[in-house]
Amino acid sequence: MREVIRGTIGVDGLLISDDISMGSLSGWIGERGRAAIAAECDVLLDCDGRFAAPRLEGEPRRRAIATRGWRRQPSTLDRRAARARFAGRRPSDVGLSAS
Repeated sequence: MREVIRGTIGVDGLLISDDISMGSLSGWIGERGRAAIAAECDVLLDCDGRFAAPRLEGEPRRRAIATRGWRRQPSTLDRRAARARFAGRRPSDVGLSAS
């Protein structure tokens, strides 16, 4: 993350890990978490909820706060118009598989 995403690509935004509890990386979950933080990952995703990460401080906190302005309120779904739009279409017409 530090070398490629932050260094080469130049991303200064908030970086969130993949689920560190999946076991795709070697080592104990705490080691995986520490390695991700050391590599400048800001937020750790732990879907099993077994790992307690340190408090968000410094640059990671600044990046997290900066993301607040990116969020938009979702638009209201007009269900009748959506049903009419997709009525009679095959799954492949809307990018879905037929299975």
